[in-house]
Amino acid sequence: MNRGSAIALMLSTAVLASGFMPPQEKPRLELIHADALRHRKEGEVVRQELVGNVALQRGATTITCDLATQVAGRDPITLVGHVEIKDSLRTLRADTVYFYQQEGKQVASGHVVHITKSDTTWAKRMTYFQRERRAVSEGDVKVVNTEERSRLTAGFTEYYRDRGYARILDEPVWTRFDSLGQQMVVVGDTMELFGNGDTTVVRGHVRIEHPKAVATCGLATFFRGDERTLLLDSPAIALRNQNVSGDTMELKLERARLSYLLVKGNAVATSEADTLQPGKWVNRLSGRRMEFFFEDDELQRIVVQQQASSLNHIIEDREFKGTNEVSGDRIEVFFDNGTLARVVVQSAPDVATGKYSPP
Repeated sequence: MNRGSAIALMLSTAVLASGFMPPQEKPRLELIHADALRHRKEGEVVRQELVGNVALQRGATTITCDLATQVAGRDPITLVGHVEIKDSLRTLRADTVYFYQQEGKQVASGHVVHITKSDTTWAKRMTYFQRERRAVSEGDVKVVNTEERSRLTAGFTEYYRDRGYARILDEPVWTRFDSLGQQMVVVGDTMELFGNGDTTVVRGHVRIEHPKAVATCGLATFFRGDERTLLLDSPAIALRNQNVSGDTMELKLERARLSYLLVKGNAVATSEADTLQPGKWVNRLSGRRMEFFFEDDELQRIVVQQQASSLNHIIEDREFKGTNEVSGDRIEVFFDNGTLARVVVQSAPDVATGKYSPP
């Protein structure tokens, strides 16, 4: 069966107004092909059907499926079986797509895949609310962004197109891969994206796993432009041999590698003096402000300011040799291959203190 008008008129007001497609002029919907056109009476109503190898087109957008059906004059219009809606910018595939003209709503269900040039989304169900320009994805949601080398999984996502805002619920996990394939993983109770992902806020039981560090907090804000993360609500971070806590933290990356960590307010960093005997001797740095500097993910230097103090244990051949306690306005600690190499104290002469024991 070639071009016809009955089913085309039935679909013309809804199908290509789908929110899965971008806004466009609305040329006439054409029926390109179907194996058969049927009318079936079901009680007091008549069901219209296009059956087999259905192909429809409106402008640059094409629709294909196995079956297109509607009860005359009623919602929804239903596309069933190998449904594909495609234009130059995106492709939607699903087992079934429902169009509700009066509500301005479209629902895709069953093996839903939405493909654009930058990302691909999988879900069990995807709903678009046309008036709000809002898209909801549910059930085993996965979004892969090839441009940013990232993957997002969750049970529920909601996206407002005009606002560039999204919220992600139900065990969200965001993973980013660097050029070497190493990954940073972020989990939390909820995630929100602002400005189409320029800023991302993660709340509740936040955990950030980087190849060289693991951070936890109650609230984390990611700023995509400068690869900066602000950690609030009891932030803590575990580095190679440093456990750090404070009131607030700011972590910076360069090309997904650790670059800089700033800790403010009650900043404390502890480390094992002898990694072969954990917990026996613990080194401690503290102050009101603490900065960590990295090169190629490796800690090179720590600068402590404001009420700065340092306690270091000297261990040689797994034997305790003594402790070195210092305090001052500023303490600078240098590392060599992850091992404490040198401590420099800067302060007014009558403020700085130092104690080595045994004498």
